Amino acid sequence: MDQLCEKLEDYQALLVLDNFEQVTEAAPHIKTLLQRCPGIQILISSRHILRLDGEHEYPVPTMGIPEATRNLTPAVAQQYEAVSLFIERARSVKPDFALDSDNLQDVMAICRQLDGMPLAIELAASRIRMLGPGKILERLHNSIDFLKRRGNSVVKRQSSMEAAIDWSFDLLEPEEREAFLRFGQCRGGWSINAAEDLLADLESDPFELLESLIDKSLVRMGRGETGEERYFMLNVLAEYCRNRGSALSDQREFLLRYCAHYTGQMRIAMDTRFSEIGAILRDEGANVEYAMDWCTRHGEIDAFSQMLGIVYNPWFAYKTSRDQVDRWLAALLGIDGMTDYQRARLLRFRGVIEFYDRRMNQARDSFIAAKHFLPPGNTEDEAAIMNNLALVYSRLGMPPEEVLELHDACHRLRLEIGSVRTAAQSSANTATLLRSMGRFEEARRAFERMEDEARTADDPMYVSWARRGQAEIMAETGELSQSANIAAAELRNLWNKIEDISAVTAYVILAGRIALQAGRRETVALIAGMVASLEERGVSFGGDTDVLVRFRTESDELAGSAGFDSSRESGMAMSDPEKINSLLSFLDLFGGETG
Repeated sequence: MDQLCEKLEDYQALLVLDNFEQVTEAAPHIKTLLQRCPGIQILISSRHILRLDGEHEYPVPTMGIPEATRNLTPAVAQQYEAVSLFIERARSVKPDFALDSDNLQDVMAICRQLDGMPLAIELAASRIRMLGPGKILERLHNSIDFLKRRGNSVVKRQSSMEAAIDWSFDLLEPEEREAFLRFGQCRGGWSINAAEDLLADLESDPFELLESLIDKSLVRMGRGETGEERYFMLNVLAEYCRNRGSALSDQREFLLRYCAHYTGQMRIAMDTRFSEIGAILRDEGANVEYAMDWCTRHGEIDAFSQMLGIVYNPWFAYKTSRDQVDRWLAALLGIDGMTDYQRARLLRFRGVIEFYDRRMNQARDSFIAAKHFLPPGNTEDEAAIMNNLALVYSRLGMPPEEVLELHDACHRLRLEIGSVRTAAQSSANTATLLRSMGRFEEARRAFERMEDEARTADDPMYVSWARRGQAEIMAETGELSQSANIAAAELRNLWNKIEDISAVTAYVILAGRIALQAGRRETVALIAGMVASLEERGVSFGGDTDVLVRFRTESDELAGSAGFDSSRESGMAMSDPEKINSLLSFLDLFGGETG
């Protein structure tokens, strides 16, 4: 070092040091060199931050990639760096390769799947001589094995993605390796709370391990749908970790910890952050889904049931989610040796899916079987099954008075065990049935009771539900302006918090009922179009199913009348925010006009 400093102390020069992560222990010499040679500036490329005084970090981003939602021409797409690199490297092995309308979507998807990583794109493009872009894309589900190349002049660590990542992995300390592999099991990123829980059993501080992986360019920071910080891994890095899952210190123990973390986080979200549940599920839905899939594949029935018992209500709003859970349940129910309580819980979940899918006879049989297997003393589960059976029997034509007795018994049982929130749910079921019987004043009182119970439970979502129920009764009894004003206030409040159309579908139908009774045909047509487009997407409708059926029937009777069909098509073409804005405009205007 002395000789180097003596040589350079009078120089004005830029010193470039490449791949410095190989010799990070030499970082103190950089400080010495800069102190003794004031005319020297140093540019260092490294996968690790050196944390020297005066160091300025310039993170090198991945290449620009086109968004999946953009409809681009080949000429515009190749202006993106990643696409341009793919074309350049493809032509080096197949000179006549051209980006055209036939292969454009596949090439853009390859660049997105590989997160714009230059080496990964080069390796993928090198396969173009044997495979078209579509076939390359198909094979990227196992990109670690696929992304490699031959050649005597190729540096080993650049010969494949696995070798390139091995290079960084081998430079990590043992607990950094463990943390890296654990984070790689996460889907769609993870939060700081997840980092702390998932690394809690390691000796090193979880925050310091996470920060170290960020410094070493193995983890990236960003923000999730809720606006909170989240941490991500590029797809190829995550796949590397998942391929090495067996190298975790205790894979089963870690994945049970993973399941417990996301079960706990979803419980907190459902109890205290339900207004954000749509955004939370967009952030954590992939982690929740992976956890339940892992539980299914490994027969971890208790962990599966605990998680599903918390998230099934918002999840089952979507048909695709119900179908996935139905497959998991079928697999788990085929396992021998489970306890009666485990079987009872799984059967109840299956019944709930069948109820959502309107397979009432199957749902009844599942709930009866669940009741049969439920051991004595599980009062909360007993009340839940009783509630499920009451709803099914009502759909199957049981005399309403007998169904009311079931709802009342369920309500009493829930109050006895101190579950005020679920008691509010029973009050809602009672009110809905009374309304369908035409006993509107009793129904209104039941919704008012629900509102009181929801406020006692400090549950704003159930308060909103109770308020909506009162508004629906007002619409039935001709109090249209009062109904519109409540509906507008509750819809605006809920949408501003959640921005998920599946959470506000009952208000779509309520607005449609008000428009029908007020004779606003154009608005009825718009809302009928909204309903049709949501049903095409598999979105389930909240609120009273009978109200939905009546709206659909009565609005269909107007089809073919002047302007109806074109307005209906306009409603179908609206985006979700446009739907909400249109509904609010109608409700605000109508409530103001008639109030």
